[in-house]
Amino acid sequence: MAEAKEEVPTLPPKGRVQSVRQQWSVHEDGALAYRIQNEEIDQHYGLNRFHRRTVREDIPVAKVVQTEEECRQQEERMMELAALKAQADEDEKMAKQMSHRLQRYSPLPPETDQALDDEVGFLCQVSSSGARSESDIGDHGSPFISLRGSKKKSPNPILS
Repeated sequence: MAEAKEEVPTLPPKGRVQSVRQQWSVHEDGALAYRIQNEEIDQHYGLNRFHRRTVREDIPVAKVVQTEEECRQQEERMMELAALKAQADEDEKMAKQMSHRLQRYSPLPPETDQALDDEVGFLCQVSSSGARSESDIGDHGSPFISLRGSKKKSPNPILS
């Protein structure tokens, strides 16, 4: 038989394995990069969906809480206004009572009411300015100061 010296190469040509290995490495790196990129995108969009869902659920709750807070503030304000009105009504009632007492006990004619108001205002002003005695006050022509100076009792029991 004739020997055939045809050799069938069993090994790939030199450098071919290295080339295939390099191509496979590039393919693996690309596949890994693609997978990591997809994971990042999925995570990013997943977080966005989660945040949007949370916001959608929180908005109605926040509106309810805000409405409750506004109602509570309005109630507090109404209570403050009611207290102020009650105080004003009480002050008005007290002023009417004092006016009736002054009119009932006052033997002075109505023209002297203005003089009495002036005297009370003057005395309040003097007391707030720090005058301590009648000598500090002096005589400014009021009949009530002359009554006090002469140790006579005022005809009005409220001022005495």
